[in-house]
Amino acid sequence: MQKDEGMRLKLAFLLFLSLISSCFYSHQYLNQGLVQEESGNLGEAEILYSKAIEVDPQNAFAYFNRGNVRRQLKRFDSALNDFNTAIELKLDYSEAYFNRALVKEKLNDMFGAMDDYSKTIELSPKNTPAYINRGNLFAYFGDHEKAIYDYDSAIVLEPTKVLAFINRAISKEQEGELEGAMLDLNKAIQINPGYYSSYYNRGNLHIKNGDFLDAVSDYTKAISFNPGYANAFYNRGVAFENIMEYAKAITDFEKAIELEPNLGEKANRRIDYCRSQIKEL
Repeated sequence: MQKDEGMRLKLAFLLFLSLISSCFYSHQYLNQGLVQEESGNLGEAEILYSKAIEVDPQNAFAYFNRGNVRRQLKRFDSALNDFNTAIELKLDYSEAYFNRALVKEKLNDMFGAMDDYSKTIELSPKNTPAYINRGNLFAYFGDHEKAIYDYDSAIVLEPTKVLAFINRAISKEQEGELEGAMLDLNKAIQINPGYYSSYYNRGNLHIKNGDFLDAVSDYTKAISFNPGYANAFYNRGVAFENIMEYAKAITDFEKAIELEPNLGEKANRRIDYCRSQIKEL
């Protein structure tokens, strides 16, 4: 009996040493993987995270990190599998739910992404990006009231979050709250005067209000910060067209086509119209 007991203790000790060794090597591979990932060596990072998983298959963090790398490599199905495993191993892993939602969006599983953002918020109620991203999905589905609620929550958590103000403005515009939308865009510009999207969206609102000169000014500002912004050129062309600056409109429409050929069909129709108006002058 004493011999059997001694054998059991010896086996238990060896198992303990094996577990300690696995954890040690897994931790080493994880650290090395993080260094490679931060250096932009994603392929090498993936190999190291895989080694961490090989020596410790119960390491949720290794699956999570490998999933992140695979997401960056745009291998979304593989990333999804890794995040699934990370969550199975650690049911309260809010970061894994969030990143799985990002992957599900890429795989066009918008309802699944919505569920994961909601779970992220349940586990981590101060996760501002989760509120913004869920708000974006509500907006995508046309539920702007719920989108606004999520953007409100994001702004409470981070009162200088420009993206939340911009997206809330877009949803308010869809709800017919034009004054509130304008206030949000003004606030976004006040917080960060160098962000092109704020000017672009305020330009869109000016178009809707019939304030075409103000629209031209905002689109021009957006283009100054992002010279490759095809939609800003196209919309500025629309504003020029409405104030009968047809030559300038044509120049903008042609630039929009150069930057984004998919705009060609509708931009060419406007170019033809502007040319016809020039002939009549």
